[in-house]
Amino acid sequence: MAKNTENSRSKAKNSNRPVKKTTETKKESKVSKTKKVEEQSTKMVEHIEEEQHHTGMNETTRGIILGVVITSLIFSIIILLILARSGNSTSTSGKVKRTSGDSEMLTSFYDAYESEEPTLIVFARSTCGWCELQKPIVERINEDYHINYLFMDYLQLNSQEELNTVGNLLAHSAMTTPYSAIVKNGTILKTLDGFADTQEYVDFLISGGVLPSGSVYKDETRLTSISYDKFKELLAGKETVAILFDAYSNGGETVLDRRKEINTLAEQYDVDIYHLSALNMSQSVLNEFIEKLGDWGYDAKIYKEEQKVDVSILFIVKNGKIVWYGQSDTSKSNLEENFKKYLAK
Repeated sequence: MAKNTENSRSKAKNSNRPVKKTTETKKESKVSKTKKVEEQSTKMVEHIEEEQHHTGMNETTRGIILGVVITSLIFSIIILLILARSGNSTSTSGKVKRTSGDSEMLTSFYDAYESEEPTLIVFARSTCGWCELQKPIVERINEDYHINYLFMDYLQLNSQEELNTVGNLLAHSAMTTPYSAIVKNGTILKTLDGFADTQEYVDFLISGGVLPSGSVYKDETRLTSISYDKFKELLAGKETVAILFDAYSNGGETVLDRRKEINTLAEQYDVDIYHLSALNMSQSVLNEFIEKLGDWGYDAKIYKEEQKVDVSILFIVKNGKIVWYGQSDTSKSNLEENFKKYLAK
């Protein structure tokens, strides 16, 4: 036991020295580790800061790239919109789809619709009386001004599908006739629904750029349009005046021919002619006019019974009476004779 105790003490003594030394070493180790931790912390902080810096740069870069992408996208959309708008005014490849089965009338319509110059398209029907009245007006305007136009009879289209195509492109779902549209590069510039008389139609063509400003219907330059009230006023006056009346319902060529003929005489003798059209009169006013013709000195029976809807009558009036009249069948020589007698200055 004693030996063991001594040995234990000896071991204890021997072990005390290393223990002391170890404690000092541990202190040094703690200091060293602390420095390392501080160094590592510093490096980590620097790394984190660097990472944060780089991350911030990446976010900035991504922000810049995103901005560029968005800007490019917006720019591309704008370009597409411009091209689309340009397509409406300069090209109709997206609107007009031609096929080998298109009728000749539809092909002519497409050609007019895509024209690069303002072009008149009259949507008409060969069985339409008002269309037959509009047609000679358009043709005579063309004789004077050589306009771009298509007078299309939609009955010459091949199918309901073609008719719907034309109606859609002209924005005319009602399909009434006559319907006039002025187009350019597939864009509708002006429209006119229904019949329009001479100068009114010229004014329509001017508004759509088909005719230059100041254009006139040359066959009627000496004709001044008046109302029924103005007619009664002139009739009651003391001055001898000439008033052309036309029923203008059918027989448009006859009416236009007589207007042109009288206009020529008016220019020759330097006389202004007043013009009263049934188109500008309501049915009740027209009925009153017809009823009173007999009182004024005209045989209204001709108009009432024969129903000459193409009748064109030139009245020479003074002091409430018709002193002379010539109808659509009155010869040119007879007209000229009475121009000299009553109107020549």
